[in-house]
Amino acid sequence: MSKAVTARQQGDDYQAYHFWMLAAEMLRPTAKIAEVGYEVGDYKSFDDVAVKYAQPRIHAHGIEVDADYFQIKFSVNYCKAITAEALVDPSFIGAQSVSFLERLRDAVQKIPGGANHRFVLITPRPPDPNDTLSTLLNTSNGSINCDALLQGKTKNSRMGKIRELWASKLGLKDELELVPILQRLKIVCWPENLQDIIGHLNARLEAAGLQSWPESSRANPYPQLIRALCAEGKKWFTRECIMKAATREGLISSTILPSTSGTRLGIRTFMRWAENMEDETDAMLCLCGHFVDRYIRSPELWTSVIIPETTRFLRSNVRPGGNYVMDLQTLTSVAFLAGYLLDPKLNVKLAIVQDRGSVPWEVDSNRISAISDRWEQHISVVGNGRDLVVGISISRPVTADVTAYICKASLPAQEFVSLEPQGGPGQKTIVDATDAYGLAQHVVNHLSRIRKEKEILGPTHLFLAAPNVFSFFLGQLARPLGQIKLYEYHFGSGETGAYTPSVTINHEVRI
Repeated sequence: MSKAVTARQQGDDYQAYHFWMLAAEMLRPTAKIAEVGYEVGDYKSFDDVAVKYAQPRIHAHGIEVDADYFQIKFSVNYCKAITAEALVDPSFIGAQSVSFLERLRDAVQKIPGGANHRFVLITPRPPDPNDTLSTLLNTSNGSINCDALLQGKTKNSRMGKIRELWASKLGLKDELELVPILQRLKIVCWPENLQDIIGHLNARLEAAGLQSWPESSRANPYPQLIRALCAEGKKWFTRECIMKAATREGLISSTILPSTSGTRLGIRTFMRWAENMEDETDAMLCLCGHFVDRYIRSPELWTSVIIPETTRFLRSNVRPGGNYVMDLQTLTSVAFLAGYLLDPKLNVKLAIVQDRGSVPWEVDSNRISAISDRWEQHISVVGNGRDLVVGISISRPVTADVTAYICKASLPAQEFVSLEPQGGPGQKTIVDATDAYGLAQHVVNHLSRIRKEKEILGPTHLFLAAPNVFSFFLGQLARPLGQIKLYEYHFGSGETGAYTPSVTINHEVRI
């Protein structure tokens, strides 16, 4: 099979997965979704998937949205980033003569009177951090910052060049005509690979009472089902339609998931899979505005904003002895920070959302002692420094990247400790919350012993590739390790050792 055919099939599946994400969400009683559409014909190019809301949702610029129409652009790799120029280049959407923004202009002009429709681009391609578009894209809601776009009065200013480019390509007489067009746009960059997306989808399907797709099976029935329904002429689907089709195909789950009680708290640093967190939590902290996708807008924000805002949020919403469900749609560093702040001495009962839509994970304290130490430990001498460098490989291997970063950043390290679970990294390494907690406890024991035996006095530099449930519990247990400096990896950079420093915390950081 040619690469072109494979890519097209993967793109079709990518579209179908996003349909089923919304369809599974619609099955939840609190979702307030009326219908989900597939290959609808209301707007050219924005016809891949659509959703009509039973209750309007608030977009940026004060706009109430009663329906979203999606253009879903799959990419087999991350080599091409989104730029301001790409949005007016027809090749960006695989077209010959009409660009994405021209399609957006036409769609906005076609909105029926009294309707409030939004148009959404979903793509795995990241925004180019060196392009002007990255400064305009609002990561809290995917909107374009029109106020920032209008800054700079001359055509030679940074924003003036973008306004002139876009307005000329759209045939607008006045650059201000861009505003009502761009106000209807939402751009969502989801860099997860198809395997990760299927994992998220499975969680939503299970929570909705539908069967998940077992990884042992080659053929996923859900893309096939929606394409078959579409071929029969069906375009829009209510809750009843989805349940009827799923029942007929034998996709109703016989497993009833138990519910988890407690005050639901949410923290997010990115929007993908977390757009509706406000509806699913009792209190929420959104840090998206400080990031462009996974990249912090400015390094000092870790100390000046991320740590204090997270501290204030948890201090305001957590009480000793309370019962809480934590939904952490965040970078690893923020999950670790949240755990560090929620010291076990607070004696709170916690459940962690591992896969959104599935039952949160709770630690069984009676089983912790039974969790075996499955870590394979490799220690190497780095230099004459005072610090300890630690690489933990659960989701993926990090040793090569950390080794490269140690040299590149000239870390003042004495020892480098690499920890991998027996059998190597993988998505199924951690089986539940108790397993995550027990493994985190063994990590702290290893590192505490090494620091003592090697007489290491400096900070611990921590490089994590792990699920947030593990990072959270490691944070909870990490106070004996002294000052800790964490790092975030830049996915899609293509560079070995593509880390940047994130939070630095010590015993003074507490709620």
